[in-house]
Amino acid sequence: MTYCEALDVNGDKNDEVFLVYASEGNNNISDGRLNIMTYFNDKKHFIRHQNGVLDFQRNMQVDKSIYKLPIEIQAKLKAILTDISNEDIAILPYGWQEQFDKGVLNIKE
Repeated sequence: MTYCEALDVNGDKNDEVFLVYASEGNNNISDGRLNIMTYFNDKKHFIRHQNGVLDFQRNMQVDKSIYKLPIEIQAKLKAILTDISNEDIAILPYGWQEQFDKGVLNIKE
């Protein structure tokens, strides 16, 4: 997976920037944090995630502006989150995909 990309996902001839950065806590990724930033129309948009071993510890905050981005950019962000989860870089809340699709700002288990 590439953790920093600039590509035109919505076909407007302007590259969108996707930057993923994470930290590990004392228990490696179990208590680390993850941030995804995308840059679109001269503005930064963030998804912030707190890992946790226990269900109630996991929390993902999605900027309200994320849901106003073109659907192609939202799909790319969802793909990034899926890759991160599949590669065991973060422990995302159960059912995060459905909540993301509904436009939830604070995704918890």
